[in-house]
Parts: sequence; structure tokens; C-alpha cells
Amino acid sequence: MKTSRTPEDICLICKTNKADKEGSHFTPIGMIKTVVGKRNYEHEITISPGKGEIDQFYGRSNLNNTDTEIHQSDNVADYIFCTECETNLGKIESECIDKLHDFSKKLVEEKLQLKVTTKGNACFDFTKPNKNVLTLFFYTIIWRQILLDSLLHKVQFPVAFIERLRTIINSEIKKSIADIEKSGDYVNYPKLIIYTSYHKDSDTTGYTYNPNPYPSNPELFTVGTYDTLIFKPDRISPHFNLETKLPTTILDNDLIINDAPQSVVGIIDFNVWDTKQKFFYAKFADDFINFYVLRITNATNLGFEEARQHLMAETHLIAKTTGADNYGDFLDEASQNVISKHN
Repeated sequence: MKTSRTPEDICLICKTNKADKEGSHFTPIGMIKTVVGKRNYEHEITISPGKGEIDQFYGRSNLNNTDTEIHQSDNVADYIFCTECETNLGKIESECIDKLHDFSKKLVEEKLQLKVTTKGNACFDFTKPNKNVLTLFFYTIIWRQILLDSLLHKVQFPVAFIERLRTIINSEIKKSIADIEKSGDYVNYPKLIIYTSYHKDSDTTGYTYNPNPYPSNPELFTVGTYDTLIFKPDRISPHFNLETKLPTTILDNDLIINDAPQSVVGIIDFNVWDTKQKFFYAKFADDFINFYVLRITNATNLGFEEARQHLMAETHLIAKTTGADNYGDFLDEASQNVISKHN
């Protein structure tokens, strides 16, 4: 991602050192490789509803990449962190990523010993990664996803909540793994639930999103084939199921990793996971279309619903003429055509 930042700017984690690091990832590529592809072979699709843009990124070794110029994905940016903080993030990531992928593989192969909570949620627990390390790992990703969201769209989180996460991360990543593991502070940090599902290789979509476009408490973040629910200080959302398409039973005290005896990950049915994914994609698509509808209403005397109908009719016409099936590519042209016809 291109930003206006330079090596002279201050690191956004420690706010002390200069942000001299290039190629920092908001979400570690190791965690989303099952969704977008392995490093250099990625196919990432980023929808920016507020800008009316759909960006597709192909890794340099992807056969669909015909561009000779090297580009960065929206998941990568220069000069946001310093070398020291980047190294410390890598230390935490190396403790967790391979183990999480191993758990996912064993889950599909039915080689994990599962348990059931008092609320009936399937789960598995383990000692490595240690629960504090795993919690910190997901904190670092959640905070970075919020940072990315603020650069692409707008921040929907309380400033104090974001700053508290940054402060925790800045303090904790400087410690040794042993000191993180024996810390008693994590019970006082934001509560976190981690869950996954029975993912197959065919689940790969290319799309990533962060965070959930419908604000909720706890807030939902997707990290590859894992989801996290992080609790803000406010009351629990009364319509959590409508905002996330997740059953309220997932809000299970036995799944809160901060309070558990050891690391714990919940498991949901894949149909539930798939319904949640499609729900979010539909929301992004609707917001994306509405960007162009508003462009039309601002330039003509058409009302919102009428403008939307004209936009979709024009988009279908262009797609039919070109023989393409990706309507998103034609919304800009279609909106301009509608404006021309009604002025």
C-alpha cells in the first residue's frame, strides 16, 4: 500500500524510533496464505466501498500477473514500523503461525482431541503456543487490521480502545517469550475468543476483510482460517447474532482465552462460517454499489432507489455487451452513463 509516510516518520507501535522498515504486513502473510495464496503467488482482492474501488493484487510469481512493475498489496506498507518493533512482531509470529496451521490440518484430519464446553461449543486446548503468547499474537493482528482499516476506510473503534491495544503490544513484544508466558497481566487485558472451522483447501476465496463491517461487541476480526472476538468495555451487543451471523452461544466464558487454564480455540460448523462470510461479502458489495448510487443522486434529480435501478440496468447492459461477468468493473462507467442521460 502506498502511503505518504517516510523513513523520518515515527514508528506507529513504539512511537519512539523512526519508522525505517519497508514491507511491513498488516496481517502476517503466513496467516492468510490459505486464503490468498503463498508469498509471491498471492491473489488478493480488496474492496474499498468508501472509495468505489476494487483492487486485485497478484504476487510477482502468479501466472495472472502480467505487470512488469512491482506493486505492493494493500496488506503491505512501508515506513509504518521500525526495525526493532518489526523484529519483535516476528518473534511472536514465529511462535504461533506454524502451530495454528498444524492445528487446522489436524482438525480436518480428525486428529485433534476435542472437548465440549458447558454451553455446548466444541473446542480444543493446548499448552503451546502458551495462552499469553497466542493472545498477544492476535492482539498484534487486530491492532494492525484496525490500522489498515483507518488507512483504507474509516476507524469505527473508540480511540481509547485502540490506544490501549497499542500500549499493551508495545510493552509486551519487547519481553522475552518466557516473560510473556509467566505474566499475570493478561487476565486484565481485553478479553479474547479465538475460533475456527473445518476448513478445506477449496475454501480459498482471495477475499480478505477486516474488521466486520457491522460494528459489534465483541468485535469480530478474521485472520485467515481463524476468527477472533475481542471484547470492548461497552455492554455486549444485544443483536450480536444479526451483526455477525454467529450464534450467541459462541460468547462462552469457557472460550475466553485470558481466563482459561491454557490456550483454547473454539470450533464452529463450517456452514455457520460460510454463512458469516457470505453475509459480509454481501454487505461490502452493497456498500460498494451505494457509492455509485450516491454519485448519481448528487449529480442528478433522481432519488436513491430510482438511481440504483438505473445504475444496475446500465451495468447489466455494459456487462452483456462486453460478455463479462464482473459487474464491479463497470459501475464507474455505468454511473457516468446514467448521469449523462439524466442531465
